[in-house]
Amino acid sequence: EREVGSHPATRRVRLGQRRGEDVAAALIIGIGHKKQQGKDSLATALMSEFHHLGHDPNTVPFSGPLKELCQAVFGLTWAQCNGTEEQKSSPTEVTLWDLGKAPFNTGSIDDPYLTGREVLQHVGVSMRNIFPGIWKNGPFLGQESGVADVIIIPDVRFDDEADKIKAEGGLLIRVIRPGLDAEDDLHESETALEGYNGWNVTVVNDSTLEDLQEVARRLAHLVLSGYLDREEELVVHSKAVESLDVGRSKHNRGRKLEHFGGKGGIAPSSMEATGGAVHEL
Repeated sequence: EREVGSHPATRRVRLGQRRGEDVAAALIIGIGHKKQQGKDSLATALMSEFHHLGHDPNTVPFSGPLKELCQAVFGLTWAQCNGTEEQKSSPTEVTLWDLGKAPFNTGSIDDPYLTGREVLQHVGVSMRNIFPGIWKNGPFLGQESGVADVIIIPDVRFDDEADKIKAEGGLLIRVIRPGLDAEDDLHESETALEGYNGWNVTVVNDSTLEDLQEVARRLAHLVLSGYLDREEELVVHSKAVESLDVGRSKHNRGRKLEHFGGKGGIAPSSMEATGGAVHEL
């Protein structure tokens, strides 16, 4: 085991986990919650930084089993489930009639074919209605985690998923991209976490991809330091990433991350309390 900090998500990281073992001792980070906000970009950058710091990270989405099901049963392609927004929005050969539903909201008599995203939405929620909580346990069963000591879940969209991560001692990061609020998509998977107040960090993705990657690099250090073991939500603007000061730190690969300076390396002068519940940088 590796000592890495004080937060329940980081206190103990068990190395060498095997298929089927409990992954609760791994460091767990969930990222939510709407489409096109930068969740996957942040997850990829976190993966890179944790790997650089000597960890064995893995990305395990809640939607993995759902996507495999839709590819096997409804003939969706990998790209329609996992590709670019254009690929996910491309038409499939699946209609609402195929799913046993009347053509309302999406699809019509003239254009009845659903996009890849719409198939995933309809099938995912239908299965949730039949088997509540069906998708929330996948990343915690160990089948996909391999030997990972950091589990990143990049698609937190529902309360039960967020609560499951919290129950396992994990951390939750919300990504918001101003100007892309996805208000045109009122599907439950896009709106279920509106008003959810259990986020540890909110990242306002209001600058370049490079700045978002820098936010991820600094957040990785804060996670390992235990700085996020706190009640306040940390709000970070990527356009002001320099204010997220992790201080002078050193990391011996495979050893405890040591910080110098302020708590967690963040300079106290860079934090502004808002309402006693949020620290905004």
